[in-house]
Amino acid sequence: MQWKNHRFTTCAVTYALTGSIPATAIATASSMLPDILELKMMKHRTLTHYPWIPLVPALFIWKSMQASPGYVLYVVFFVLIGYISHLAEDFLSKSGIPVLSPFQKIGCGLYITHKHSEQIVSLIIIVVSVVYAWFNGLFSQTYLMEAANNTAIFFTGIVQQFRRN
Repeated sequence: MQWKNHRFTTCAVTYALTGSIPATAIATASSMLPDILELKMMKHRTLTHYPWIPLVPALFIWKSMQASPGYVLYVVFFVLIGYISHLAEDFLSKSGIPVLSPFQKIGCGLYITHKHSEQIVSLIIIVVSVVYAWFNGLFSQTYLMEAANNTAIFFTGIVQQFRRN
């Protein structure tokens, strides 16, 4: 999937599932990490696209967040969610990702990168996510005002935590 489609789909899905502006911003910003980390030094969609590398720490962090929530765990968790979203989106392609082994790719074949099918699949994901968010009230004026307030509180908390350290 092209970078723009990774960003748009990750943004739409994350917001629909969390209703959180900070979570959505963090996941969207980190959705390009698998490609960025390749640094043109390794073959595309190999080790950086192996899902078990981000999934295992994400599960441990999620469990830790249940016991002791905090800003650092939240940010790291949603960085990993952005990373995992990228992998899920690439899994939908014909070329796929290395699911069982870092060097053997498997994909759903719903689209081919840089073809119209990619745009169609991305658009379907975005539309379904927006409709889901809409019907769950995530675009109502009341919800958006509360979400904006919570976002301000979140970023104020991060700044305060860094000032203490």
